[in-house]
This record gives sequence, structure tokens and C-alpha cells, in this order.
Amino acid sequence: MKLRFQLIATYLVLACVGLASTGTAKEPSNHEGEDIRKQDVTKWREDLRGANFRDAIASECNFEGLDLTDADFRDANLKYARFRNSTLTRAKFQGALFESMSFQYAKMDGANLEEQKDFDCSQVLTLRSANLKGAQIEGQPENTDFREADLRDADLSQVTYFPNARWKGAIYNSRTIWMKGFDPERAGCILKDGDDDDDASPAKKK
Repeated sequence: MKLRFQLIATYLVLACVGLASTGTAKEPSNHEGEDIRKQDVTKWREDLRGANFRDAIASECNFEGLDLTDADFRDANLKYARFRNSTLTRAKFQGALFESMSFQYAKMDGANLEEQKDFDCSQVLTLRSANLKGAQIEGQPENTDFREADLRDADLSQVTYFPNARWKGAIYNSRTIWMKGFDPERAGCILKDGDDDDDASPAKKK
């Protein structure tokens, strides 16, 4: 009898393990097109990694301190939204409406901000490998990590130069507009005109 009970218990444990291993992955949170303006998203009890906020009205929302890795904010209204201390690794922002936003101490490695207007990079912690092609960038990047970021066609003329920001390996081209007093060659940036990666070469002064 005791042996039978042990066998049944073992079977139940194995069955539970099997169910857990074959369970379907949880779908990312979906708020596409929703009007969530002025909401404190930090109070939502949701896993927002990979969340879909595409086309959402998220103006004046509070996203501070959240893990928004792989989140999709394309074409969303993000005016006055706050992302202080947030993790935005590989987040997508193409076409999103930016105005008076805060990204202080945010981690934006690999984020896609291509052709984004009015991106204030003040005190952003890291933009390593971020796509900033054609972006209009402003602010005060005191210690920001721009290493390996794509800055081709970007306008950084409104950025205040801080010597502690890191730029090694960042890609730029002849149409990149740099901030006053910045020497891309000394900073270790890579000049790349054209679409062929083999054309990349150490930055040269004009």
C-alpha cells in the first residue's frame, strides 16, 4: 500500500512537471491604440517586457523605473511621458511623438530612435548600439554611453558637449552634424559613408 502511494505521488509530480514544461509562453501585454493618457503605469500589475503600445495615446504617463525591454512605442503619443530609471533595451520609438519627455538614467541599449525629433538625451545612462540615424538630438549627456550607436545623418548641434560621454565605435557619416567643440576622431567614432559596412573607417577631421 505504501509503495502504491509513493508511485502515485511520483506520477503526479512528473505530470505537473510535464504540464509546466509544455505550457505556452505568456503573450506580451497589448495596449495598441489605447488611450492611457496621464496613467501611472508603475501601478499596473503587468509584465511590460515586449509590451505593445503602438499608436497608443500615452501622453503624461509615468513609466519610471519599469522594465520595458523590447517594448513597442512606434507612432505613440508620448508627450510629457516620464521614463526616468527605466530599462528600454531594444525598445522601438520610430514615429512616436516626443515633447518634454524625461529619460534620465534610462538604459536604452539598442533602442530604435531612427529619425526621432526632439530627443532629449540629458543624463540618459546608455544608448549603446542604439539606432539614432537621422535623429534630432539635444540635451546634456553628462556620462552617456553612445558606443557603437548609429549616428548617421543625425543632428547633434543642440547637444552640450561633455567629455565624460563615451563615443568609441559610434558610426557617423559626412551628413552627421556634431556639437560645437567635438572631435569625432579623438573620440574614436567611425566614419561610414554609403551602405557597405566595409567602408567604415576611423573618423577623420575635415
